[in-house]
Amino acid sequence: MLTPTRRDFLGLSLAALASLSGFARAAPARLRAGTYFPWSTLADNVWVTVSPTQGGNVIVAKARDGCLVIDSKFAGMGPTLRREAADLAGPVRALLNTHHHGDHTGGNVAFADPNIDTLAHPKARARIREAHQQYLAQLRGAMRQLGPDLDPAVQAELDALLLREDRLTPQDWTPRKDAPLPDSGRGETDDLELLPGLNIRLGHYGPGHTDNDMTVWLCEADIVHTGDLCFHNLHPFFDASAGVTARGWITSLKAVLQRCTRDTKVVPGHGPVGDRAIIEKQIAYLEALIEAVAKEIRSGKTKEDISAMSWPFMEGLGFEQVRSRAINAVYDELAGSP
Repeated sequence: MLTPTRRDFLGLSLAALASLSGFARAAPARLRAGTYFPWSTLADNVWVTVSPTQGGNVIVAKARDGCLVIDSKFAGMGPTLRREAADLAGPVRALLNTHHHGDHTGGNVAFADPNIDTLAHPKARARIREAHQQYLAQLRGAMRQLGPDLDPAVQAELDALLLREDRLTPQDWTPRKDAPLPDSGRGETDDLELLPGLNIRLGHYGPGHTDNDMTVWLCEADIVHTGDLCFHNLHPFFDASAGVTARGWITSLKAVLQRCTRDTKVVPGHGPVGDRAIIEKQIAYLEALIEAVAKEIRSGKTKEDISAMSWPFMEGLGFEQVRSRAINAVYDELAGSP
């Protein structure tokens, strides 16, 4: 059986859209028209864009004299993302990456500007720096990601970026600063005024989806971007090359859940915005997956046999192409395989 690769995962089909249904009480209030990205309002001065085909979800939060952008989508989308963020909330002053995966960091190239603070977990920075050739390949395939019949402004922004391709270096993608984290490296920071008038709180709870997951809380708005610790109504993506651990993932999610109030808006890495219930749902999926795989291991089934299986908690979810990958990763974790 062929296991889907990260490239397979990034090449999401429009069919995934049918599986994405949000919680009505947590749904964005208003869609901003006339843009490439489908921007919705989450709170005063906070916007989000959610799409099954445009990479990871992105938040824009307005500060006193500019804005913060959380994650940056694919490489070819970066210039348009920066322009639309500035149209929403003023010039971009800071970019935070929740983790290193290319559908959350490819657009970093458009934010490589001395006037923009770019930050990520130190392990994310190292992995991003090593992925230069992958970002270049992503940029060369940008037309497939952006789609046909592009708005002339979007096409012009992509063309300008492609003209710079030969001069781009790993530093053009790599955040310049380590995100401030607790001295122990795990847990949550105190509230930080990252930009004037914008308080955030950062969290890192150890390896989970990757070894560099970071949550970003917008304190006054009571909004958290979980990065890919949370996939809503989708099979989660397991990346064995990045230190994934289902048990650690659960630990991280429980720490995030403990901080959530009943009014917290939760922005997952992929899928529609919800509330604390989508974190509870992700925990339940991971716990059920561990239990189901462990049971089959005890019964003597092989990894290949278990990989082809499914259980009721897996039914009706998008990203079906990564279902067996999740099973295989949990099998390896439980069996002690590398």
